[in-house]
Amino acid sequence: MFMDSRTSEINPEPVPESVFFSNQLPRLFKWSFYIHVEDVPEDLLEHCVWALEMFIRAFLEGSNAQLSAVGHIGTDLTDNEYEVLKQSMILNAKYKAAIHMLTPTVNRAEGAVSYLNDVVTQIEKIQRYRGHNPMTNDRDIYHTLADALVRSGANEEARAILERLFDSDPIDATVTGVFDVASTRVRLARVLRNLRKKKEARKHEQWVVKWLRKNPHLLSDESLRALLIQVGETTSPILEALGGPSWIDNRGHTDKTDLGLVRKCMQCSAREPLVKLSVCKRCNKIYYCSSDCQRKDWPYHKACCSDIVEVQRRIEQMAISDATAAQKMKDFQAWLISEIAIPTCMLSAFITTLREERHIWFWRSVFRISDVLCEVERLMGLNPGEGTEYIQDLLSDTKATGMEKTVNFLILSNGDGVYTWLGVDSKPLRLAFGCIF
Repeated sequence: MFMDSRTSEINPEPVPESVFFSNQLPRLFKWSFYIHVEDVPEDLLEHCVWALEMFIRAFLEGSNAQLSAVGHIGTDLTDNEYEVLKQSMILNAKYKAAIHMLTPTVNRAEGAVSYLNDVVTQIEKIQRYRGHNPMTNDRDIYHTLADALVRSGANEEARAILERLFDSDPIDATVTGVFDVASTRVRLARVLRNLRKKKEARKHEQWVVKWLRKNPHLLSDESLRALLIQVGETTSPILEALGGPSWIDNRGHTDKTDLGLVRKCMQCSAREPLVKLSVCKRCNKIYYCSSDCQRKDWPYHKACCSDIVEVQRRIEQMAISDATAAQKMKDFQAWLISEIAIPTCMLSAFITTLREERHIWFWRSVFRISDVLCEVERLMGLNPGEGTEYIQDLLSDTKATGMEKTVNFLILSNGDGVYTWLGVDSKPLRLAFGCIF
Protein backbone atom coordinates (compact mmCIF):
# COMPACT_ATOMS: atom_id res chain seq x y z
CA MET A 1 0.00 0.00 0.00
CA PHE A 2 1.06 3.64 -0.36
CA MET A 3 -0.20 7.14 0.28
CA ASP A 4 -1.68 9.11 -2.63
CA SER A 5 0.68 12.11 -2.94
CA ARG A 6 -2.20 14.31 -4.13
CA THR A 7 -4.96 13.39 -1.65
CA SER A 8 -2.97 11.83 1.25
CA GLU A 9 -5.38 8.85 1.17
CA ILE A 10 -4.08 5.31 1.72
CA ASN A 11 -4.31 2.95 -1.28
CA PRO A 12 -4.40 -0.67 0.00
CA GLU A 13 -3.40 -2.41 -3.27
CA PRO A 14 0.05 -4.07 -3.55
CA VAL A 15 2.32 -1.48 -5.13
CA PRO A 16 4.64 -2.37 -8.04
CA GLU A 17 8.13 -0.89 -7.81
CA SER A 18 7.47 1.29 -10.86
CA VAL A 19 4.36 2.83 -9.33
CA PHE A 20 6.19 3.38 -6.03
CA PHE A 21 8.92 5.40 -7.76
CA SER A 22 6.29 7.30 -9.77
CA ASN A 23 4.72 8.35 -6.49
CA GLN A 24 8.04 9.25 -4.86
CA LEU A 25 9.56 11.10 -7.85
CA PRO A 26 6.61 12.65 -9.73
CA ARG A 27 8.56 15.63 -11.08
CA LEU A 28 11.34 13.46 -12.49
CA PHE A 29 8.84 11.22 -14.28
CA LYS A 30 6.89 14.13 -15.77
CA TRP A 31 10.09 15.94 -16.77
CA SER A 32 11.47 12.87 -18.55
CA PHE A 33 8.22 12.38 -20.47
CA TYR A 34 7.43 15.96 -21.48
CA ILE A 35 10.88 17.43 -22.20
CA HIS A 36 12.09 17.63 -25.81
CA VAL A 37 14.58 14.82 -26.37
CA GLU A 38 17.20 17.26 -27.66
CA ASP A 39 16.92 19.39 -24.50
CA VAL A 40 17.99 16.68 -22.05
CA PRO A 41 21.49 17.51 -20.67
CA GLU A 42 24.10 14.88 -21.43
CA ASP A 43 24.79 14.15 -17.76
CA LEU A 44 21.09 13.42 -17.17
CA LEU A 45 20.50 11.10 -20.14
CA GLU A 46 20.90 7.89 -18.15
CA HIS A 47 18.57 9.19 -15.43
CA CYS A 48 16.03 10.19 -18.07
CA VAL A 49 16.12 6.72 -19.66
CA TRP A 50 15.68 5.10 -16.24
CA ALA A 51 12.65 7.30 -15.50
CA LEU A 52 11.09 6.61 -18.91
CA GLU A 53 11.52 2.86 -18.51
CA MET A 54 9.97 3.02 -15.05
CA PHE A 55 7.18 5.15 -16.55
CA ILE A 56 6.51 2.41 -19.13
CA ARG A 57 6.53 -0.29 -16.46
CA ALA A 58 4.10 1.70 -14.32
CA PHE A 59 1.53 1.67 -17.12
CA LEU A 60 2.05 -2.05 -17.69
CA GLU A 61 2.06 -3.06 -14.02
CA GLY A 62 -0.14 -0.56 -12.20
CA SER A 63 -3.91 -0.52 -11.83
CA ASN A 64 -6.11 2.33 -13.01
CA ALA A 65 -6.52 3.52 -9.44
CA GLN A 66 -2.78 3.52 -8.83
CA LEU A 67 -1.99 5.32 -12.09
CA SER A 68 -4.61 7.91 -11.25
CA ALA A 69 -3.24 8.28 -7.74
CA VAL A 70 0.28 9.05 -8.99
CA GLY A 71 -1.06 11.50 -11.59
CA HIS A 72 -0.35 9.53 -14.78
CA ILE A 73 -4.03 9.45 -15.84
CA GLY A 74 -7.26 11.22 -14.97
CA THR A 75 -9.90 9.93 -12.59
CA ASP A 76 -12.96 10.04 -14.86
CA LEU A 77 -11.85 8.01 -17.91
CA THR A 78 -13.87 5.23 -19.49
CA ASP A 79 -12.18 1.87 -20.05
CA ASN A 80 -11.76 2.65 -23.75
CA GLU A 81 -10.33 6.12 -23.08
CA TYR A 82 -7.93 4.59 -20.58
CA GLU A 83 -6.64 2.03 -23.09
CA VAL A 84 -6.14 4.65 -25.81
CA LEU A 85 -4.30 6.98 -23.41
CA LYS A 86 -2.25 4.11 -22.02
CA GLN A 87 -1.03 2.97 -25.45
CA SER A 88 -0.28 6.52 -26.56
CA MET A 89 1.78 7.34 -23.48
CA ILE A 90 3.64 4.02 -23.51
CA LEU A 91 4.62 4.44 -27.17
CA ASN A 92 5.70 8.05 -26.67
CA ALA A 93 7.84 7.00 -23.72
CA LYS A 94 9.35 4.12 -25.71
CA TYR A 95 10.17 6.42 -28.63
CA LYS A 96 11.84 9.00 -26.41
CA ALA A 97 13.76 6.33 -24.50
CA ALA A 98 14.97 4.88 -27.81
CA ILE A 99 16.22 8.28 -28.99
CA HIS A 100 18.22 8.67 -25.78
CA MET A 101 19.56 5.11 -26.06
CA LEU A 102 21.06 5.94 -29.46
CA THR A 103 23.14 8.82 -28.07
CA PRO A 104 26.87 8.14 -27.60
CA THR A 105 26.45 8.68 -23.85
CA VAL A 106 23.89 5.89 -23.35
CA ASN A 107 24.76 3.73 -26.40
CA ARG A 108 22.18 0.95 -26.01
CA ALA A 109 21.20 0.23 -29.61
CA GLU A 110 19.66 -3.18 -28.91
CA GLY A 111 17.27 -1.69 -26.37
CA ALA A 112 16.37 1.07 -28.83
CA VAL A 113 15.56 -1.53 -31.52
CA SER A 114 13.15 -3.31 -29.18
CA TYR A 115 11.28 -0.13 -28.30
CA LEU A 116 11.23 1.19 -31.88
CA ASN A 117 9.85 -2.08 -33.25
CA ASP A 118 6.96 -1.75 -30.79
CA VAL A 119 6.39 1.86 -31.88
CA VAL A 120 6.48 1.03 -35.60
CA THR A 121 4.10 -1.92 -35.18
CA GLN A 122 1.54 0.28 -33.45
CA ILE A 123 1.97 3.18 -35.87
CA GLU A 124 1.40 0.91 -38.86
CA LYS A 125 -1.88 -0.27 -37.32
CA ILE A 126 -3.01 3.30 -36.64
CA GLN A 127 -2.05 4.70 -40.04
CA ARG A 128 -3.57 1.83 -42.00
CA TYR A 129 -6.78 2.15 -40.00
CA ARG A 130 -6.84 5.81 -41.06
CA GLY A 131 -6.11 4.87 -44.67
CA HIS A 132 -2.63 6.42 -44.64
CA ASN A 133 0.72 5.05 -45.71
CA PRO A 134 3.03 4.99 -42.64
CA MET A 135 6.05 5.03 -44.95
CA THR A 136 4.93 8.50 -46.07
CA ASN A 137 3.60 9.99 -42.84
CA ASP A 138 6.10 8.69 -40.26
CA ARG A 139 9.37 8.43 -42.12
CA ASP A 140 11.48 9.85 -39.27
CA ILE A 141 10.60 6.91 -37.04
CA TYR A 142 11.65 4.43 -39.73
CA HIS A 143 14.93 6.32 -40.17
CA THR A 144 15.53 6.07 -36.43
CA LEU A 145 14.76 2.34 -36.44
CA ALA A 146 17.16 1.83 -39.36
CA ASP A 147 19.89 3.68 -37.44
CA ALA A 148 19.31 1.49 -34.40
CA LEU A 149 19.42 -1.68 -36.50
CA VAL A 150 22.71 -0.64 -38.12
CA ARG A 151 24.20 0.19 -34.71
CA SER A 152 23.16 -3.25 -33.46
CA GLY A 153 24.60 -5.02 -36.52
CA ALA A 154 21.30 -5.91 -38.24
CA ASN A 155 22.25 -4.42 -41.63
CA GLU A 156 19.95 -6.60 -43.74
CA GLU A 157 16.91 -5.57 -41.70
CA ALA A 158 17.95 -1.93 -41.95
CA ARG A 159 18.40 -2.27 -45.71
CA ALA A 160 14.89 -3.70 -46.12
CA ILE A 161 13.36 -0.75 -44.23
CA LEU A 162 15.40 1.87 -46.09
CA GLU A 163 14.62 0.38 -49.51
CA ARG A 164 10.91 0.50 -48.65
CA LEU A 165 11.34 4.15 -47.69
CA PHE A 166 13.29 4.88 -50.87
CA ASP A 167 10.53 3.34 -53.00
CA SER A 168 7.79 5.28 -51.16
CA ASP A 169 6.76 8.86 -51.88
CA PRO A 170 8.17 11.53 -49.53
CA ILE A 171 5.64 13.44 -47.48
CA ASP A 172 5.97 16.47 -49.81
CA ALA A 173 8.41 18.21 -52.15
CA THR A 174 9.37 21.02 -49.78
CA VAL A 175 12.74 21.26 -48.04
CA THR A 176 11.39 18.70 -45.55
CA GLY A 177 10.76 16.20 -48.34
CA VAL A 178 14.12 16.83 -50.01
CA PHE A 179 15.96 16.40 -46.72
CA ASP A 180 14.02 13.20 -46.11
CA VAL A 181 15.09 11.76 -49.47
CA ALA A 182 18.70 12.76 -48.80
CA SER A 183 18.54 11.18 -45.33
CA THR A 184 17.23 7.93 -46.79
CA ARG A 185 19.99 7.85 -49.41
CA VAL A 186 22.73 8.56 -46.84
CA ARG A 187 21.53 5.77 -44.59
CA LEU A 188 21.02 3.33 -47.46
CA ALA A 189 24.53 4.02 -48.79
CA ARG A 190 25.95 3.39 -45.31
CA VAL A 191 24.13 0.05 -45.01
CA LEU A 192 25.14 -1.04 -48.51
CA ARG A 193 28.79 -0.34 -47.69
CA ASN A 194 28.44 -2.42 -44.53
CA LEU A 195 27.13 -5.23 -46.76
CA ARG A 196 30.09 -4.75 -49.15
CA LYS A 197 27.89 -3.48 -51.98
CA LYS A 198 30.02 -0.43 -52.76
CA LYS A 199 28.83 0.05 -56.33
CA GLU A 200 25.20 0.39 -55.23
CA ALA A 201 26.26 2.62 -52.34
CA ARG A 202 28.12 5.03 -54.63
CA LYS A 203 24.94 5.78 -56.63
CA HIS A 204 23.26 7.15 -53.53
CA GLU A 205 26.41 8.91 -52.34
CA GLN A 206 26.88 10.67 -55.68
CA TRP A 207 23.28 11.93 -55.58
CA VAL A 208 23.79 13.38 -52.08
CA VAL A 209 27.17 14.92 -52.96
CA LYS A 210 25.68 16.62 -56.04
CA TRP A 211 22.72 17.92 -54.03
CA LEU A 212 24.91 19.27 -51.21
CA ARG A 213 27.26 21.02 -53.64
CA LYS A 214 24.29 22.84 -55.13
CA ASN A 215 22.70 23.49 -51.73
CA PRO A 216 25.53 23.74 -49.18
CA HIS A 217 23.61 26.06 -46.83
CA LEU A 218 20.16 24.51 -46.86
CA LEU A 219 21.06 22.54 -43.70
CA SER A 220 22.69 23.82 -40.53
CA ASP A 221 26.15 22.67 -39.42
CA GLU A 222 24.55 20.55 -36.70
CA SER A 223 22.15 18.88 -39.15
CA LEU A 224 24.94 18.17 -41.62
CA ARG A 225 27.13 16.53 -39.01
CA ALA A 226 24.24 14.41 -37.75
CA LEU A 227 23.39 13.38 -41.32
CA LEU A 228 26.86 12.67 -42.67
CA ILE A 229 28.87 11.43 -39.68
CA GLN A 230 27.80 8.24 -37.93
CA VAL A 231 28.07 8.02 -34.14
CA GLY A 232 31.62 7.01 -33.19
CA GLU A 233 33.16 8.12 -36.50
CA THR A 234 34.81 11.34 -37.70
CA THR A 235 34.03 11.33 -41.43
CA SER A 236 32.20 9.43 -44.17
CA PRO A 237 32.59 8.70 -47.92
CA ILE A 238 30.13 11.49 -48.74
CA LEU A 239 31.97 14.00 -46.58
CA GLU A 240 35.32 12.97 -48.05
CA ALA A 241 33.94 13.49 -51.57
CA LEU A 242 32.96 17.02 -50.53
CA GLY A 243 36.45 17.77 -49.22
CA GLY A 244 36.55 16.22 -45.77
CA PRO A 245 35.12 17.27 -42.37
CA SER A 246 36.44 20.82 -42.83
CA TRP A 247 33.93 21.33 -45.68
CA ILE A 248 31.13 21.80 -43.14
CA ASP A 249 32.91 24.72 -41.44
CA ASN A 250 34.45 26.25 -44.56
CA ARG A 251 31.67 26.07 -47.15
CA GLY A 252 31.34 29.57 -48.54
CA HIS A 253 28.46 31.62 -49.85
CA THR A 254 28.19 32.54 -53.52
CA ASP A 255 25.41 34.24 -55.46
CA LYS A 256 24.55 30.84 -56.93
CA THR A 257 24.33 29.01 -53.60
CA ASP A 258 22.37 31.85 -52.00
CA LEU A 259 19.90 31.73 -54.88
CA GLY A 260 19.48 28.03 -54.15
CA LEU A 261 18.20 28.88 -50.67
CA VAL A 262 15.17 30.68 -52.10
CA ARG A 263 14.75 28.70 -55.31
CA LYS A 264 11.40 27.06 -54.61
CA CYS A 265 7.82 27.19 -55.82
CA MET A 266 6.28 30.42 -54.60
CA GLN A 267 2.91 28.73 -54.13
CA CYS A 268 3.69 25.37 -52.47
CA SER A 269 7.44 25.68 -51.57
CA ALA A 270 8.35 22.57 -53.61
CA ARG A 271 12.05 22.27 -54.45
CA GLU A 272 14.32 20.63 -56.94
CA PRO A 273 15.32 17.85 -57.47
CA LEU A 274 11.92 16.45 -56.43
CA VAL A 275 10.20 18.76 -58.92
CA LYS A 276 11.33 20.77 -61.92
CA LEU A 277 11.02 24.52 -61.38
CA SER A 278 10.33 27.10 -64.05
CA VAL A 279 10.74 30.85 -63.66
CA CYS A 280 8.09 33.50 -64.28
CA LYS A 281 8.80 34.63 -67.84
CA ARG A 282 7.79 38.21 -67.08
CA CYS A 283 9.98 39.06 -64.06
CA ASN A 284 12.50 36.17 -64.21
CA LYS A 285 12.64 36.11 -60.39
CA ILE A 286 9.85 33.91 -59.02
CA TYR A 287 9.72 30.13 -59.50
CA TYR A 288 6.87 27.65 -59.81
CA CYS A 289 6.68 23.85 -59.96
CA SER A 290 3.63 23.75 -62.23
CA SER A 291 1.31 25.93 -64.27
CA ASP A 292 -1.41 25.18 -61.70
CA CYS A 293 0.68 26.68 -58.88
CA GLN A 294 1.50 29.69 -61.05
CA ARG A 295 -2.19 30.31 -61.76
CA LYS A 296 -3.09 30.08 -58.07
CA ASP A 297 -0.35 32.53 -57.10
CA TRP A 298 -0.88 35.03 -59.93
CA PRO A 299 -3.45 37.22 -58.09
CA TYR A 300 -0.82 37.79 -55.37
CA HIS A 301 2.27 37.86 -57.61
CA LYS A 302 0.77 40.20 -60.21
CA ALA A 303 1.55 43.49 -58.44
CA CYS A 304 4.98 42.28 -57.29
CA CYS A 305 5.77 41.09 -60.81
CA SER A 306 5.02 44.53 -62.24
CA ASP A 307 7.16 46.18 -59.55
CA ILE A 308 10.11 43.89 -60.34
CA VAL A 309 9.83 44.58 -64.06
CA GLU A 310 9.68 48.33 -63.40
CA VAL A 311 12.76 48.21 -61.14
CA GLN A 312 14.66 46.23 -63.76
CA ARG A 313 13.74 48.87 -66.35
CA ARG A 314 14.97 51.64 -64.05
CA ILE A 315 18.24 49.79 -63.43
CA GLU A 316 18.83 49.47 -67.17
CA GLN A 317 18.24 53.20 -67.66
CA MET A 318 20.41 54.07 -64.65
CA ALA A 319 23.28 51.96 -66.00
CA ILE A 320 23.60 54.29 -69.00
CA SER A 321 24.53 57.29 -66.85
CA ASP A 322 25.69 55.81 -63.52
CA ALA A 323 26.93 52.21 -63.61
CA THR A 324 27.87 52.23 -59.90
CA ALA A 325 24.40 53.32 -58.77
CA ALA A 326 22.82 50.77 -61.10
CA GLN A 327 24.95 47.97 -59.66
CA LYS A 328 24.03 49.07 -56.14
CA MET A 329 20.35 48.87 -57.00
CA LYS A 330 20.88 45.48 -58.66
CA ASP A 331 22.69 44.15 -55.58
CA PHE A 332 19.87 45.44 -53.37
CA GLN A 333 17.36 43.55 -55.52
CA ALA A 334 19.38 40.34 -55.15
CA TRP A 335 19.62 40.86 -51.39
CA LEU A 336 15.87 41.32 -51.05
CA ILE A 337 15.11 37.85 -52.42
CA SER A 338 17.92 36.14 -50.52
CA GLU A 339 17.37 34.03 -47.40
CA ILE A 340 17.35 36.68 -44.67
CA ALA A 341 18.36 34.89 -41.47
CA ILE A 342 19.06 37.67 -38.95
CA PRO A 343 15.64 39.41 -38.98
CA THR A 344 13.67 36.18 -38.64
CA CYS A 345 15.98 34.94 -35.87
CA MET A 346 15.27 38.11 -33.93
CA LEU A 347 11.54 37.82 -34.45
CA SER A 348 11.64 34.11 -33.64
CA ALA A 349 12.29 34.93 -29.99
CA PHE A 350 8.51 34.78 -29.64
CA ILE A 351 7.32 32.87 -32.70
CA THR A 352 3.54 33.13 -32.56
CA THR A 353 0.82 34.06 -35.00
CA LEU A 354 -0.01 37.10 -32.85
CA ARG A 355 3.52 38.51 -33.10
CA GLU A 356 3.27 38.70 -36.89
CA GLU A 357 0.41 41.15 -36.59
CA ARG A 358 2.22 43.51 -34.21
CA HIS A 359 5.94 43.66 -34.97
CA ILE A 360 8.25 44.76 -37.78
CA TRP A 361 11.99 44.48 -38.35
CA PHE A 362 14.02 47.43 -39.63
CA TRP A 363 16.97 49.58 -38.57
CA ARG A 364 18.58 46.29 -37.39
CA SER A 365 16.04 45.83 -34.63
CA VAL A 366 12.46 44.77 -33.84
CA PHE A 367 9.70 47.29 -33.17
CA ARG A 368 6.00 47.28 -32.49
CA ILE A 369 4.32 48.42 -35.69
CA SER A 370 2.19 50.89 -33.74
CA ASP A 371 5.33 52.57 -32.33
CA VAL A 372 7.00 53.18 -35.71
CA LEU A 373 4.04 53.40 -38.09
CA CYS A 374 4.60 57.11 -38.80
CA GLU A 375 8.24 56.44 -39.74
CA VAL A 376 7.23 53.51 -41.96
CA GLU A 377 4.74 55.74 -43.76
CA ARG A 378 7.39 58.46 -44.21
CA LEU A 379 9.96 56.02 -45.63
CA MET A 380 7.37 54.43 -47.91
CA GLY A 381 6.05 57.78 -49.12
CA LEU A 382 2.56 57.01 -47.82
CA ASN A 383 -0.01 59.40 -46.45
CA PRO A 384 -0.89 59.25 -42.73
CA GLY A 385 -3.15 56.27 -42.09
CA GLU A 386 -2.22 54.43 -45.30
CA GLY A 387 0.50 52.37 -43.59
CA THR A 388 -1.97 50.28 -41.59
CA GLU A 389 -3.98 49.41 -44.70
CA TYR A 390 -0.78 48.62 -46.66
CA ILE A 391 0.45 46.23 -43.94
CA GLN A 392 -2.94 44.53 -43.58
CA ASP A 393 -3.09 43.97 -47.34
CA LEU A 394 0.42 42.46 -47.32
CA LEU A 395 -0.46 39.98 -44.56
CA SER A 396 -3.85 39.14 -46.08
CA ASP A 397 -2.34 38.45 -49.50
CA THR A 398 0.33 36.21 -47.99
CA LYS A 399 -2.19 34.20 -45.95
CA ALA A 400 -4.48 33.87 -48.97
CA THR A 401 -1.80 31.94 -50.87
CA GLY A 402 -2.73 28.88 -48.81
CA MET A 403 0.61 28.46 -47.02
CA GLU A 404 -0.22 26.67 -43.77
CA LYS A 405 1.62 26.43 -40.43
CA THR A 406 3.72 29.53 -41.09
CA VAL A 407 4.33 32.81 -39.31
CA ASN A 408 4.69 35.86 -41.54
CA PHE A 409 7.31 38.50 -40.62
CA LEU A 410 7.18 42.09 -41.83
CA ILE A 411 10.58 43.41 -42.91
CA LEU A 412 11.29 46.96 -44.04
CA SER A 413 14.51 47.56 -46.01
CA ASN A 414 15.95 50.86 -47.19
CA GLY A 415 19.23 52.66 -47.69
CA ASP A 416 21.02 55.47 -49.51
CA GLY A 417 20.65 55.17 -53.25
CA VAL A 418 18.01 52.43 -53.16
CA TYR A 419 14.25 52.47 -52.86
CA THR A 420 12.39 51.51 -49.67
CA TRP A 421 10.88 48.03 -49.64
CA LEU A 422 8.32 46.57 -47.24
CA GLY A 423 7.76 42.85 -47.60
CA VAL A 424 6.84 39.62 -45.86
CA ASP A 425 9.05 36.66 -45.02
CA SER A 426 7.44 33.37 -43.91
CA LYS A 427 8.88 30.81 -41.55
CA PRO A 428 7.46 27.47 -40.29
CA LEU A 429 5.42 27.55 -37.10
CA ARG A 430 7.32 25.33 -34.68
CA LEU A 431 5.31 23.05 -32.45
CA ALA A 432 5.88 23.29 -28.72
CA PHE A 433 5.55 19.62 -27.88
CA GLY A 434 7.60 16.54 -28.69
CA CYS A 435 4.92 13.82 -28.83
CA ILE A 436 4.54 11.63 -31.91
CA PHE A 437 0.80 10.93 -31.72
